[in-house]
Amino acid sequence: MSTDTLDGTHSVLTVAGRLFAPRAAAHQPARLTLHPDGRLWLQHGDESRLVAPGTLTWPARLDGPSQRITLEDGSVFETRDQSQADTLRRRLQGSRGAYVHGWERMRPRLIGFVVVALLLCFGMIRWGVPFAADRVALLVPHSVEAFIGQGVMHSLDTFMSPSKATPEQKETLQAIVDELGRSRGDSDAIPLKLALRDGGRLGANALALPGGTIVVTDQLLKLAGSPQELDGVIAHEIGHIDARHGMRRLSRALGLAAAVMLISGDASEFLNQAIVTGTSLLDMSYSRDFERDADARAVALLQAAGRDPHALARMLRKLEDGRDRGDTPGWLSTHPPTPERVEALQAQINGSR
Repeated sequence: MSTDTLDGTHSVLTVAGRLFAPRAAAHQPARLTLHPDGRLWLQHGDESRLVAPGTLTWPARLDGPSQRITLEDGSVFETRDQSQADTLRRRLQGSRGAYVHGWERMRPRLIGFVVVALLLCFGMIRWGVPFAADRVALLVPHSVEAFIGQGVMHSLDTFMSPSKATPEQKETLQAIVDELGRSRGDSDAIPLKLALRDGGRLGANALALPGGTIVVTDQLLKLAGSPQELDGVIAHEIGHIDARHGMRRLSRALGLAAAVMLISGDASEFLNQAIVTGTSLLDMSYSRDFERDADARAVALLQAAGRDPHALARMLRKLEDGRDRGDTPGWLSTHPPTPERVEALQAQINGSR
């Protein structure tokens, strides 16, 4: 039976039948009534209750004289009115109410599981991947790290030119690298190698590559005025090398790609990341934690070498002045704010007195 509503666009649909209690042969007359607002009512005897459409189990249509619909509590509604039952099924499956009631069926435990899964994924990416990646990076043999550094240096040389620094400048800068290297006091420390280049688009910059190579551009040497003014910058880059920040950054990037692959199931993303990550190291923009670590190591190294621990702070101010004039040095542009770094450096120097 169908009854038109006042607006004439929907109808109340009623399917008559009988209801069998769970695991019982006894039955009583019953009817299912679907209202235009999506509510589905079951009436049997003197009882009437609301039924969530999404809880109904519909069997495949049979050639028999009746259709049996299983309810959530295990009771079975049986009707011989196949046409009305099919209409009810179509209305429920295509109505907004079916979706609403489907959401209503979600159990708190399922919602809790989804929330926990999301938190675990976030925790893995935010803390788990960096922690595990750092441990893996520290296990990579120096020979492998040096090989990676050579690849990055080869990529750099595709857009940098040979240095135009004078032999005296190169000699003085090499002496600084050697002296600071000896002052590290670690016989197993990664050997250092100086590479001077005309920076081109990199501008005034210094880079610490995996494996121990320190790249200094002619533009940075010119900005410093003398090689000695680069003491702090060189010490900072040595800090990156000793802490293996480059290898850790690479390992974190690959670890993140692997985590994304596990979550999304897309292995191509991991392979693509593994290919491009080496090239992405060219910007060498470390995290703030890495930069603070390198700054702290630079002060300690300058003090161990008997050099002025204020050298890095002085150079930072000089670079900041260049930025204020509109000449933004590349090395400074990839680091945290200068005042914050200078303040931290000064606090460390004062605390070590």
